[in-house]
Amino acid sequence: MLTLLVSLVGSVFLPADKWRRVLKGLGYRLGYRKALFIKLGSAPIDVILPLRMGELFKVMYLNKYHGITIGKSLSSIIFDKILNLWAILVIFFIGINFTRAAISLKTFSLIFILASILVWEKRIWIFLHFFTKKIHLSLNNFVKQLTSAFEEINLKYKIFLGSYSLLDMFLEILVFYILFRAMEVKVPFNAIVNYAALVMLVSSIPLVLMGMGLREASILLVFSKYASPEILLSLGLLITLISHLLPRMVGLFLLIPFLSRLFGNYQVENG
Repeated sequence: MLTLLVSLVGSVFLPADKWRRVLKGLGYRLGYRKALFIKLGSAPIDVILPLRMGELFKVMYLNKYHGITIGKSLSSIIFDKILNLWAILVIFFIGINFTRAAISLKTFSLIFILASILVWEKRIWIFLHFFTKKIHLSLNNFVKQLTSAFEEINLKYKIFLGSYSLLDMFLEILVFYILFRAMEVKVPFNAIVNYAALVMLVSSIPLVLMGMGLREASILLVFSKYASPEILLSLGLLITLISHLLPRMVGLFLLIPFLSRLFGNYQVENG
């Protein structure tokens, strides 16, 4: 029960609130209930369609009912995803300082530096706008909207959102810890922090459905010295079920209302 509660808070309730706060940083007000409805209603689409197409349905909904441009809606989602990537890497590097993991840090360091630059450094976008303006003015305008969250949200608010992402990602790691304890597998907490962050990083690659296969294989690899393959495979499947499939199953109750509103008659919504 505790695992389910932590999972729902970390995979549904907090992310919905964080996303609406990203939109707030862009100057748009979206009520929490509406953000939760959009998130849950679009979540099952990720199971039906490939490449996390549910995110595009969120963009369409914001554009139709809240007048937020496609570029800015996409910007809020991309910024949120990169902020999560940054948070996972922060947790990973904190964890690795307390373990003696034989992991090459070059690739992870490069990804972390890139994610940090994208999130915290506004000036990098000036060069992108310079080149897109040379190509076509309409392309330049769309790219400006696409990068608006990175440029328009002030540093103080970014720090707040970054802290929010750290809490969100840590709750997913807490699910690992609770399940290991429940299955009576003795893994040091610092190792769980380190390796779970690594598993989250690998399984976030949007090439397979909900990270399935990548997540389980990563768990089998990095936790191999702590438990048998059978137990680790069970753990991986449980994490996929609890943290990724369950929120989408909950969203099934809102899928039809969400799609009905999205493809129904236009009606301006408040909040």
